This record gives sequence, C-alpha cells and structure tokens, in this order.
Amino acid sequence: MDVQDSAVPIAGGAPAGVLGADAAAGPGVVSDGGLTGRFRHTLDTKSRLVLPAIFRSTFAAGGYLTLWAGPCIAVLPPAEFRRWVEDTRSKLPQSGLDDPAAILRQIHLRTTTFRPDVQGRLSLPDELRAAIGVDRDVVVVGNGARAELWRPGSEAADQDEHEQEISLFQSAYDLLMRS
Repeated sequence: MDVQDSAVPIAGGAPAGVLGADAAAGPGVVSDGGLTGRFRHTLDTKSRLVLPAIFRSTFAAGGYLTLWAGPCIAVLPPAEFRRWVEDTRSKLPQSGLDDPAAILRQIHLRTTTFRPDVQGRLSLPDELRAAIGVDRDVVVVGNGARAELWRPGSEAADQDEHEQEISLFQSAYDLLMRS
C-alpha cells in the first residue's frame, strides 16, 4: 500500500485489490475491471475523502457520486455511470411505472460529478453524507465496477453477514473446479 495513502485496510493480509491486478489496467484494477477491498478513512475538515491508492487510477479522470441502496454512496467511473443510466433508461418503458422519466430525473438529481485533486481527494457533498449518516469516518468498499462509501458500523461496512454463504459457495466452487 502506498505510504501516502491514509487508508487503513480492514480486511486482513495484503492490500486488497493488489493480488491479481492487471498491470495494463493499473493498480487496484483486477483483470476483469473490478475494484476490491475495504478501507477506513477519516474525512478532512473540508469533507474531503482521500481515495485508497489502489483506486486512484480508476478515478483519475473523475467520476460520479450517487446515493445507492443500503444506503451508501456509489462512486462510479464515467463509463459505468453512463452504462447504468442507459440500462435504466432501456428498462423503464416496460417497468409499468406511471412516470418513468421521474426515475431518471431522481438519478440525476441525486448524482454529482467529481475529479480528484493531485492528492487523490474528492469532496463529499453534505446532502450525500447526511443521507448515509457519515460525519467524519467512512468505510470505502470495492464492489466490482464501483466503489461504495459506507457509514462505519453499518452491516455492509463492518460485518460479513453472508460469511457462511460465501464460504459455502467457495467450497462448492472448489469442488466443481476439481471435477
């Protein structure tokens, strides 16, 4: 882990996201483009978050912050945000909603853009922080195509409630791969 990174890895062992990294894609980006790991950060007095060093290349050109289920704040690279909006737009006509355009309006209303500064910091808007209950401490979780920002103490940030299911799945996967 970069010495300048103020992140504290929560998951044990080597810094998450490093093993299996695709050198062409950059550090923290595994060959399938997924972001991995869990890090605890403290926001500075200007409500800025220092991105984990292994995520910085993914968000070097900027990205989008949006309120996500959980609740958490999703940190999306531009291409992933566009894909999500287009997927949503394409599925809305068959959704049966009275006002499908309202969904797209809410997505854009709850979203802001960011571009990290040279130190890898991004500002978290007060509205988004308040929506997930973050004051100073935040947990950054890699979740494949996006990163997520969680309030410490929330189930997704600090608990592995699905640990047994994950272990069972991994054991089944190992058995299937041997046969």
